Amino acid sequence: MRRILVLLTGLTLLLGAGGARAATGAPAIVVIAVESYRPVTVTVHHGGKVTFLNADAATLTFHTASYPVGCTPGTCVWTTPLLTIGKPSAQVKITLPPGTYTFYCRIHTFMRGRVKVT
Repeated sequence: MRRILVLLTGLTLLLGAGGARAATGAPAIVVIAVESYRPVTVTVHHGGKVTFLNADAATLTFHTASYPVGCTPGTCVWTTPLLTIGKPSAQVKITLPPGTYTFYCRIHTFMRGRVKVT
């Protein structure tokens, strides 16, 4: 478990607070830590994938990544399942047209991130 936390901390530092761009064909990675998405903005190509990874230190902290803001299960264009210690990651395919879109956590509605589709 400690190795995983060290790896996730290193990944979070590598991604930093700025935007990250996925290599063509490679999924972009968004780490969830301290109740925030890191990086805040991630860039993917239309049809690309984003992996969301819950690295929050609290073992009972659940998160999602859902679009659009305010959607509920069944009304979201895309959403992850609850990301927990038992299932810390999920991947979504982004089929939105080029533009920048804000996503959020359905549990912690103040948490916001952006996906820029090229």
